[in-house]
Amino acid sequence: MGHTHYNEIANEGPTLYSATRSTGQIEEGPLGYSVTSIDGEVVSWRFVELGKLPVVLVTSPRDERLLTKSNEPLQATFKVRAKFWGETHAVRATADMEGQRLLMRRIADSQVWEVEMAAPGEGTHALTVSVEDANGRTATDEVHVAIGESAQKARAIRDQDNALLAWPEHGLIGTQLGPNKNGKK
Repeated sequence: MGHTHYNEIANEGPTLYSATRSTGQIEEGPLGYSVTSIDGEVVSWRFVELGKLPVVLVTSPRDERLLTKSNEPLQATFKVRAKFWGETHAVRATADMEGQRLLMRRIADSQVWEVEMAAPGEGTHALTVSVEDANGRTATDEVHVAIGESAQKARAIRDQDNALLAWPEHGLIGTQLGPNKNGKK
């Protein structure tokens, strides 16, 4: 009587597909919800456990795992943007990449923070955004940013073969025990 969904994202090149796990699923932990952000042409995704605020999501630039065929590679400078959710308002946000630590500014009447950042050089780099709320609690998010030539990967013919591997920081735990991942009929 029913079926199970898992936190899963598939990137087939031109299109991203995502699903959020079932609330009754026993294999991937506590209840929660997924947040999908579309910031211009950038798509971001993460799973949030119920009661685990504050949370921040980097909404731009996109993580290399979510690059699609239509994305232009980042160049010398780019904008970092992040959205914050919490029980109280955010008071400070920073963006860190390869030794650069920049204070971000809040966009008026929102919980979106941004800063212009210089690219550290071609390749893939970790970008971390940290936001502190009025209660002194900190939320962080990290994405891997591809800079320079496009980091497109060859895509498989079958959608399930394009599923992202484990990305525990964003809620893709990789613990699926169901028949689709175990080769059962």
